[in-house]
Amino acid sequence: MVMPGYVIMQNILESIPTGILVIQPGGKIAATNQAVEKILNISEEDIMGKSWAELFIEDSDNPEFADIVVEAVQLQAVGLHRSIPYTCPDGGKLQLSVTTSYLKEEGEAFGVVLVITDDTEKHQFLTRDNRHLREIKRLQDERVQGLNKLAMAVAHQIRNPLMTIGGFGNLLLRELGENEHYASQLTTIIEEAKKMEGIVGAVRDYTSLRAANRSEVASCVLLSELEDYARKRAESEKREVDWVTACPLVDFIIDHELFVMAMTILIDNAFDFSEGPVVRIKVMVEPDEHECRITLSDRGMGIAEKDKPYLFDPFYTTKPDAVGMGLATAKRIIAEHGGTLDLNTPEVGVEAIITLAEQNLGRTDGHALMPPVIPRE
Repeated sequence: MVMPGYVIMQNILESIPTGILVIQPGGKIAATNQAVEKILNISEEDIMGKSWAELFIEDSDNPEFADIVVEAVQLQAVGLHRSIPYTCPDGGKLQLSVTTSYLKEEGEAFGVVLVITDDTEKHQFLTRDNRHLREIKRLQDERVQGLNKLAMAVAHQIRNPLMTIGGFGNLLLRELGENEHYASQLTTIIEEAKKMEGIVGAVRDYTSLRAANRSEVASCVLLSELEDYARKRAESEKREVDWVTACPLVDFIIDHELFVMAMTILIDNAFDFSEGPVVRIKVMVEPDEHECRITLSDRGMGIAEKDKPYLFDPFYTTKPDAVGMGLATAKRIIAEHGGTLDLNTPEVGVEAIITLAEQNLGRTDGHALMPPVIPRE
């Protein structure tokens, strides 16, 4: 015996663990299943035959649920998916997942379908998990702040005796004269004291970096400032710079001052590790839907394989007179913007790649490229 279509449909609805609510165009609730009754804690008698407005619009405890029903029924919004809170008649609190769809026959809609899932346990788990992650982050932030304060205090305590050593060293050197027996030893003491002061200053600058205060900065403004910086450094060293840029019209949402500081550190590295009278620097900006890559490359001597694991470590440097805080500072600034900084070593030179998330981008025109600066031969 073949079962009537209505009975088959009703049996299917009852076998589904997900709540199903079917509303007719006129507003009457045409079909439901036991899962909906269980989730919403409403009996079949309280649902069937009543209008959606009577059940949900007048329910002041559940405005979010009412809103999604209104959108589905009156505005014919198909494919809505919302996670909403819901208060049961007995006062119980739930977190529901609601999806909307339509029943159609010959292209005409004859019913709105609400698919309702009880996500309360999942939501509670995610809430606890997020609370746990926030607590871990809070503890990490406190630890970082504590280490920063410790480093600042140590730097301050070291700086005071260093200034005394350097000051008395210079005083003694002036009194003894450069030809005296101990002049060379005093000169060494003074020079080493200056190096220590440089280290203390670098630690102070690193630990006192402020949080990013973001605003919109046009790509043309940023790159123009960086080019000016590179050309002024080249002029001070009696060198030349071949500066090449390829960049769409982008509005970065960044801390202007901090971001320029990070980029100038990368430019300084390009100068320090480029031999000869000409420094070649190329800046590429490549935004897409989800992120933006800024690549600053040079044609210098590159990076030795043995140095690669330690490049971002504080105080690690291959420069004879450097402190080794530059790349660590640049990486921290980029991380403060929610981005990453990586170094690649192509066949020639180094590529510094900054990756920023979409929240660091405002207006973007991926087709309008800034004209490149043509390198001099």
